[in-house]
Amino acid sequence: MWKCKKCGGEDYIVGLNGIRFCRGNFDKDGDQYDSENDAYFSYEYVQCENCGKIADKIQELATWED
Repeated sequence: MWKCKKCGGEDYIVGLNGIRFCRGNFDKDGDQYDSENDAYFSYEYVQCENCGKIADKIQELATWED
């Protein structure tokens, strides 16, 4: 799972075109995955729901922990 480098949070929101888009679910490679539609898609930014920190990619915001 991905843990925020700042606060340790595990819940993320992704956005596209400056609009909050959906809850972020990421695989180990950092790709955004939509389990409802069984599809991968791109995003413009990712934000930690706990502390509000924003980054362009999940890898900049969080670290992967097994």
